[in-house]
Amino acid sequence: QNVSNGLPLTAANTIARVTLVGGTISLNPNPIYVTDGSDLGVTTVNWNSYGTSAVEVHVGSPSGTPFAFWGSGAGSQTTGQWVQNGQKFFLQDVSDGKPLTSSNTLATVTADVRASP
Repeated sequence: QNVSNGLPLTAANTIARVTLVGGTISLNPNPIYVTDGSDLGVTTVNWNSYGTSAVEVHVGSPSGTPFAFWGSGAGSQTTGQWVQNGQKFFLQDVSDGKPLTSSNTLATVTADVRASP
């Protein structure tokens, strides 16, 4: 805001704006306990983004296998029984055609798959 010489805090006196872009991603459950001996689990991927118009969740890398597509805000989707220990999920900002690169990664989460005790 330009407040020189007592200018009021109005839109007309705004010099610049900043849009914050960010997000979170998580798995529920994590750790994932499996009982069938397959070492493959099922989980729900939950995400939330702000300052974006579109996001995607990718598996393995920022440009890896697409898992979910979403607008801005909160979303979730359940996997099939294919989640492996150490598998990473990437929340990607694809607003306005942004490329699937690490610089557009908003958040990551790693699956912890274990045999049931």
